[in-house]
Amino acid sequence: MKYFDIQQFSYRRLIQAADGPLQADVYEVQRDNNKYILKDYSARPKLFRRTICRWQLRREWLALLKLRHVKHVPKPIAFGGNKLLMSKLAQCKASINQDNSDSLETKVAQIHQAGVCHNDLHSKNLMLNQTQAFIFDFGAATFSPKDNNSLSDKVKGQLFKLCQLIDRMAVVKYKWKRDRKLLRPDEAHLVSLVEKTRWLSRCWRRFKQWHKQKSHSPNNETVNSP
Repeated sequence: MKYFDIQQFSYRRLIQAADGPLQADVYEVQRDNNKYILKDYSARPKLFRRTICRWQLRREWLALLKLRHVKHVPKPIAFGGNKLLMSKLAQCKASINQDNSDSLETKVAQIHQAGVCHNDLHSKNLMLNQTQAFIFDFGAATFSPKDNNSLSDKVKGQLFKLCQLIDRMAVVKYKWKRDRKLLRPDEAHLVSLVEKTRWLSRCWRRFKQWHKQKSHSPNNETVNSP
């Protein structure tokens, strides 16, 4: 692992501030006329930084290493010191169509073939241009077992299949919410699963809204003030 300091970059710009104790501050940085993305957990509480944040950072690093030959996924550059440096994807924001929808499905299949599941696919973790899909933010990734000889690996193999299903459901949900004409007949069972589990998404979204409001409430600020 290589330690590096954000001050070493000739240019840095905060593009996404952490919205919770488990999230990273995301910077656009520049060195030698090349721009990169830097995820930095250094400002997180010590307990989270040394446990869950470190776990997320390492998993994303390992995922990007496994996916370094997959196009339109960030390339790993350096890792260490509560930071992860990766290549910067081209910025794009197109509506979903048949071409980029096919690209999204192909990209997810390639990620699975490389032994990685994303587990958190949604609109904030992918971008589309007119023909291609770009996927990033692999902090929740899981990996396929090396072999299925032991009981532990067999269990991990079944869990990996479940994670693959979750990723495919996420793709179907993305199409279902934006253009249902892109859904294929063979995806009907996944559409049914998406519809049946919508209440989970709503509950999770409401919990995050409640937690965000609570963390920014005047009473909470008073309690946390020195």
